[in-house]
Amino acid sequence: MTRATHTLASFAFILACSSNAPQPRSSPQPPIGPLAAPEATWTPDQVRKFVVDIDVAITKRVSKLAYGGADRNPVGVCFDQPARPLAKVSETLPWLGTMVEGRAFPCYLASYFGCVVDDWVAMAGIAHLGPGTVPFTQAKVVIVEQTPTKVVADISEVDSQAAFGGVLDKDQTQDRTEFGLKSRYTLNRDIKGIWRIADRVPDKGVEWECRPR
Repeated sequence: MTRATHTLASFAFILACSSNAPQPRSSPQPPIGPLAAPEATWTPDQVRKFVVDIDVAITKRVSKLAYGGADRNPVGVCFDQPARPLAKVSETLPWLGTMVEGRAFPCYLASYFGCVVDDWVAMAGIAHLGPGTVPFTQAKVVIVEQTPTKVVADISEVDSQAAFGGVLDKDQTQDRTEFGLKSRYTLNRDIKGIWRIADRVPDKGVEWECRPR
């Protein structure tokens, strides 16, 4: 029987490698990248679009992988559940690393994809439904801190089942754009000028998994 092989220490090693190692030419290009980020001061609209675009890109990729691997046998157990393979680690972690880094990386991996089992990224835990809340195109944004290399902002969120592709379901009321539920996002700029989500801290009680296995 296979098992989840990455402890916190080994996961950190994988993350470091995926963030710093040169990417092969066949690797997918960042769907967000520096062109989506402002050259000067961020506005609330730009922050909102940046995080929503990343959420939508990841959600679409997971949905496609899950559909294609629906009949695959489990490769191990994660979060006390059978873990069904989605994609190879060598493909998924570098792709995710184009948009997310630091403390946010294991959270996005566990909350959207699942866990790492041997050479596979496998779905288990809350990844079956995704995180409890997501940002959306009408979300309220309050920028808390901003420097040339860092932005910290509170962004209102809704239940992940209440928005599709970042857009609120038509039955949702307008007051959902005010702060009811929110996450605090930290965006970091690297030495090449590329911005990524470095941290995301939802309100207490929201389903958000940060364990690497």
